[in-house]
Amino acid sequence: MTAPLSRRMTAAEIITGSDEADRYRRTRPSSAHGSHDTLVRIRPQTVTGFRLAHAEAVR
Repeated sequence: MTAPLSRRMTAAEIITGSDEADRYRRTRPSSAHGSHDTLVRIRPQTVTGFRLAHAEAVR
């Protein structure tokens, strides 16, 4: 089960299903250090780069 981050950003979805989230945590390496409460699936159709930031910086 996934939920869109916003209406205009359809290439990214928050992974909300616990089975799917557990599978990603077991099988995929993290691109950011530390523990993470939220997993985001990014579809590569519109991605040209990425920036990692603390949650406080994007509010």
